Amino acid sequence: MLKILAFTVPLLLTTNAFSDMQEAKEMFDEANCVQCHSVNKFKYRKDKISNFDKLHSMVTSCATASAAPWFDDEIKDVSLYLNKEYYKFKVEEK
Repeated sequence: MLKILAFTVPLLLTTNAFSDMQEAKEMFDEANCVQCHSVNKFKYRKDKISNFDKLHSMVTSCATASAAPWFDDEIKDVSLYLNKEYYKFKVEEK
């Protein structure tokens, strides 16, 4: 039984993380963020956004300005998605 749990729990956590990233990408796409932001510009914004907290703050501001119906955890998921795809900042778990 312990062997099954030892295998299943990490698999579920990985699947959940993938699911969150997929949902975050879909939310990003549905919010039409590229209407205001060229995806290519994300690569060049590191002079303005130098860490994950600043990225998260920017996503929060954009979500508010665009009236995206996102909860705080969804804003964090979109921030994590953008970080994974473009910024690659170290993220400290809080």
